[in-house]
Amino acid sequence: METEKMLLALSEGGALAENELREVLAVLESAESKDFACGPSVDDVYECLLVLGKTKLSQYRRIIEKFLEAEDALTVALVLETLCLRWELTAEYLEQVISFALGAPWDKDEDVRQTALKILGEYMYANRREAALVPAALPKSKLHLLHVLDLLRSVFADEEAQQWTRQSAYYA
Repeated sequence: METEKMLLALSEGGALAENELREVLAVLESAESKDFACGPSVDDVYECLLVLGKTKLSQYRRIIEKFLEAEDALTVALVLETLCLRWELTAEYLEQVISFALGAPWDKDEDVRQTALKILGEYMYANRREAALVPAALPKSKLHLLHVLDLLRSVFADEEAQQWTRQSAYYA
């Protein structure tokens, strides 16, 4: 499979051929999301996730969302970026994004955490008009915006968090 050629074609505004899409989907469907013990390598999966993410074919989100359980920081960060930033599905994955923003024990360099914080910042920006509403009785649907804002503030204030993580929370 020539993922580099696919990525180049996609970045130039092209599309995947049907057989290329089938190849990418076959690799992703055959991969074990937890530990990559069987099937394609982490690198092959990552490249296929990158290709599929650039296609904007969000109807395949169920195929890639299983990789949110991968416990591989770069893979999970890419899946979060694809689902939430490229395909604009943050509202559907908000609980998972918040969970990753709180930190995962296997995310040693906090790559996933920083990605999640960035996503939360984008989410807050997209909903900024609603977030600005702070009446005494805020509608229940808006309470999650306050929760996200509190989370971002607490990460920024956490002096034990890595510098880049705190900076991500600040920018968010």
